[in-house]
Amino acid sequence: MLDVQNLCKSFDKKPFLTELTFQVAAGECLVLLGRNGACKTLLLNILATLVEPTSGSVSINGIDAFANLKQVRPSIGYIPVAFEGYPELSVAAYLNFFARAYKLEKRARASAIEAVL
Repeated sequence: MLDVQNLCKSFDKKPFLTELTFQVAAGECLVLLGRNGACKTLLLNILATLVEPTSGSVSINGIDAFANLKQVRPSIGYIPVAFEGYPELSVAAYLNFFARAYKLEKRARASAIEAVL
């Protein structure tokens, strides 16, 4: 479960995200809609633990994401729009590539890939 509580992000004292609170349960899907400049990418970067919030919290499966980066990052999958990747790979091969980078054992890789495809 993803749990976001009172999330705020400011740059040079200018607020970009203010008091954002929501939850996404396992199996649910979250859609972010908004015009350019609405900070959708900023929110995704925070959820992926790439940008630290100014205040508030992000918990993944009950674990504070920013206090436990090494513990939560293996459960986060994030590919930014600008990432071109490896177009010659199939989706399964691409997932396997990154699963190996995270040092998942062969059975765990196969099971995880099968679950999402």
